[in-house]
Amino acid sequence: MPSTSSDPVRITVLGGGNGGHALTAVLAASGKDPRWWVHDTDAVLQSNCRILRCRGQLTGDYPIIPPTSDFQQTIPGSDLLMVAVPAQFHRPLALRLAPHLQDGQVILLNPGRTAGAVCFRQVLLEQRPDLRVNIGETDSLMLTCRSSAPGSVEIIKVKEQMAYAFLAPLPTRTRAFLQDIFPALKPVESTLVTSLGNIGAMLHPAPVLMAISRIEGNVPFRHYYDGISPTIARFIETMDSERMSIADALDVTVPGVIEWHEACYGKRGSDLLETLAVNERYASLQAPTTLSHRYLDEDIPTGLVPIQALARALGISTPTIDATIAFASLVLNRNFTGEGRNADCLGLTTHRTPDSIRKLFSGTWTP
Repeated sequence: MPSTSSDPVRITVLGGGNGGHALTAVLAASGKDPRWWVHDTDAVLQSNCRILRCRGQLTGDYPIIPPTSDFQQTIPGSDLLMVAVPAQFHRPLALRLAPHLQDGQVILLNPGRTAGAVCFRQVLLEQRPDLRVNIGETDSLMLTCRSSAPGSVEIIKVKEQMAYAFLAPLPTRTRAFLQDIFPALKPVESTLVTSLGNIGAMLHPAPVLMAISRIEGNVPFRHYYDGISPTIARFIETMDSERMSIADALDVTVPGVIEWHEACYGKRGSDLLETLAVNERYASLQAPTTLSHRYLDEDIPTGLVPIQALARALGISTPTIDATIAFASLVLNRNFTGEGRNADCLGLTTHRTPDSIRKLFSGTWTP
């Protein structure tokens, strides 16, 4: 069972990619000795990693408990599960996790993208309706990071402000733990705030789709510095205005894309293009080299699709978001709406008023 209120918070990190490496490194550097679950095909597992080499804003070599793909070694007894897998894998992970979870555990999706906590809860309700766990999400990955090799991670930036929310009240000691290790995390009142604060869905898909010839022609370029031209920046700003109109309809306060950069990175220009240009943290971030990339595979089905579903439930027009989803579906020969977090997945077929949707995302709704 999870530990009692007087015991240290026991943590498991789930995910062997960039975020999993970075979160494990930060926790290890803080002396928290996290357990680390990775997929059974993950390279970090094959490396039998026992030292995490960290460079960048956090520098050091930190001993760790070796990663494992065994849920029985990582989940029982953990108080806090920090999930750092791409959001399109939240559903299959929830299915695999369900038999191993215990009442009282806390699950934090890093990040949830849009409606991650709601969808994760729905899977667990289907599998174990009597299970009582608390699920939350951040609005973005807490760290700008890159893992170039198993057991090694560069933390480019620990973000200066991040929002998080849960579907039920968070235990005091868990909240205190999160604030101690990740002081930039700020609690907000509802997962609608974190869900509609999904800036990656604004910044990632459109530039990639508008650079297909460069990507397929193997022409390297920087996503933010080279891939976002004045016209593409204006397109993103239009898309962002549609996101903000949904937030307004739900009485949710979220930052616009420019305000978000100022809060997270302390950088702001007169428009989006200038804001990106003055953010030196983006200078080394290369564009995808393939169309099979999380900027499409994750940010469309778990970002744009649920944002579109919320808009349609509220009767709000989102032509720019709609066009982006439709174009991606056509050129990649995929049904992103069908495979993503659509109205059926979110329960929006029965929740179609602002008040009902607010309850669904705040945890006050019960099945």
